[in-house]
Amino acid sequence: MTPSLQHKIAELKKQLAGYDRVAICFSGGVDSTLLLKVTVDLLGGGNVLALLADTSSMPRSEINPACHMAASMGCAFKVVQTFEIDDPIYISNPVDRCYYCKHIIFGKLIAVARANGFEIVLDGNNFDDAGDYRPGHQAAVELDVKSPLMDAELTKADIRALSRELGLPTADKPALACLATRVPSGKNITRELLKKIELAEQVLWDSGFLQIRVRDYDDLARIEISDSDFIKLADSELREKILSGIKAAGYNQVVLDLKPLKRR
Repeated sequence: MTPSLQHKIAELKKQLAGYDRVAICFSGGVDSTLLLKVTVDLLGGGNVLALLADTSSMPRSEINPACHMAASMGCAFKVVQTFEIDDPIYISNPVDRCYYCKHIIFGKLIAVARANGFEIVLDGNNFDDAGDYRPGHQAAVELDVKSPLMDAELTKADIRALSRELGLPTADKPALACLATRVPSGKNITRELLKKIELAEQVLWDSGFLQIRVRDYDDLARIEISDSDFIKLADSELREKILSGIKAAGYNQVVLDLKPLKRR
């Protein structure tokens, strides 16, 4: 571990040591898994509550693994239904949809945390997120959801490196943005649309592609994959499998974005 990373970890632990009991917004991803692990090790499982927001934009395939991961940490764990999909502003999908979405989700998680005796709520935003357009983080700030990974200046690369040090199975897990990010701003978001995107992305997962996005343009699906995976598409049989699978999900046309999807 580099001196820089050691310093950041020390800063993270210093922050966490200032709390007696915390609830963590947990998704099972790289960032929140590391945060949960470090927090449980420092405060003890009895002082940590992991909260998984079961949203319409979270792939169903992610829920059970996240539940098993949280249970393996030895802390309390709850799945919280958030129903943001019923909110008219969320449905209308404005440019800052993430702000309204996170306001609803954090509000529900905070209520559950406090009902169980946990006043402090943490999320897994990292230092790289500080440089992106993240209206959802503004909602976290307004609701006093703290981001200790960001405050300790831990980047995604740092978090992956530390996760390897700790033997976490999520160290190399691909980054997963919510399914609603695949829908152009201004187009209404529905449960049916999110399911359509999820089914299309599952085709790519099942075909051995790990870093993926399927962008929705009505009847057209634009797929994004990592640079290292382009060579796989030289296989005509695999291309046909992907094409037929994505069409079965509900798209009539499938195109490939030639700009590689960057790993984070």
